[in-house]
Amino acid sequence: MAVWLLFPPLALLTPSLRPPALLAAPTRPAFPTLAHRVPRVPCARGGSVDARERGEGGKLPLRLDSTSKLQLAILAGSNFLVQMAIGMIMVVAPLFAQSIGLGAAGVALLVALPQLPKLVLNLPVGHLVDVVGRRPPLIIGAILDGIGQFLTASATSVAQIVPARLVVGVGTAVGSVTGPATLAYTMDVCGKFPEHSGLLLGALQATGFLALAVGPAIGGALADRSGPALPFVLFGVLQLLSAAVKCLLPETLPLAKRKDASLKGLRQVMDGLWASYRRLLVDRKQTGLLAVRCSFLAGLSLVLTIVPLHAAAAWSASAADVGALTSFAMLLCLIFSPIAGVLADRFGSEALIIGGSLVSAASVACMPCAKSKASYYFVRALWAAGEAYLITAYSTLALNITPEDQRGARNSLDNQVGDIALLFLVVLVGVIGGKSLNMAFWATSGFMLLCNVFFVSRLQAV
Repeated sequence: MAVWLLFPPLALLTPSLRPPALLAAPTRPAFPTLAHRVPRVPCARGGSVDARERGEGGKLPLRLDSTSKLQLAILAGSNFLVQMAIGMIMVVAPLFAQSIGLGAAGVALLVALPQLPKLVLNLPVGHLVDVVGRRPPLIIGAILDGIGQFLTASATSVAQIVPARLVVGVGTAVGSVTGPATLAYTMDVCGKFPEHSGLLLGALQATGFLALAVGPAIGGALADRSGPALPFVLFGVLQLLSAAVKCLLPETLPLAKRKDASLKGLRQVMDGLWASYRRLLVDRKQTGLLAVRCSFLAGLSLVLTIVPLHAAAAWSASAADVGALTSFAMLLCLIFSPIAGVLADRFGSEALIIGGSLVSAASVACMPCAKSKASYYFVRALWAAGEAYLITAYSTLALNITPEDQRGARNSLDNQVGDIALLFLVVLVGVIGGKSLNMAFWATSGFMLLCNVFFVSRLQAV
């Protein structure tokens, strides 16, 4: 009783501390009151709720249970650390390649080699995620990626860098922040709150944008202080740390909903694998989303190849200026992503995807007209806003239209298409940019518009 008198809130949490008056069962009025006649309406998470609990538009307020809070905290934290490390590597990769005598071609080697295992493993891992669950690939992938980063940091020749980057590719394919396991787990958690999935996905996207904004500055400082290999070592440490933290995650795919692995033969396994993708590819909205993915990757190809060269030609931008521009764009995406999530929940993901894609395409087309630093920042801000709305709405729509037992397959198919598209788009944009930087912007803008038209046509056909 003394504890209850000192801390009254404990009486609400701990029955043993409540006084007898609070332990008594509540009495029901003899005659029904208005409160007892309030209708109950279905709840998306099962059961029903008092209609008065729904807010404007009949939406339930967002109430996260303790398990969901833990899951979202671990996803956001690990996403932030890994994306920050990726930002560090983007800055120091050229310096690291030069330090081991690889030259300019070494940068392409560092980036391209991990893509090869991803192209081979994306589809099988997506099926595996729906067979064994989300948690094991999350942990194993982080460990392999961490080991690969340590091997990269210790490499001193091409013979050593090749296996190191291939290990990184295997780990990335299995458990990266954009891999099938992570995306399927995220969909499982956010899918429990369908009326607020856009907000939750937008918040998770925002942590990634923030990490990518601060990562380059940290990587540059570490490289200046202790050499370009240190960020790779730190990347490995962060991956192993995230693997340990992910061990705390509960599995989200129940045994009853897992697919049969069909391990009697490789043919049966592949038959089950391709059956999952055939189901997805006959869905017109899913194929429309893949086109949207290619549209976004076309813009990313510009950022990786053309934007630094064009900025230097337009307003004599230095490498530091380009880094500041990238951080500026990422910070804007950080601001716009949660807003985009709310808008997707209220007005629909399809409309937001179309609007974001149109804004991005128009901004890309206007880039050649930016001749000063101020105008460059203005156009880049519009581009970043369009991308933020596009990415968040894309994730929300993918969650809403993908069945739970197909999420791993859907995400791996998305990654496979994205990896192939990025390889071709980077080369294509680079070839066009070699002849005319302005033409590269205009050609990419036209491609983005075509992807948007295809997406709209798939919606109308549903």
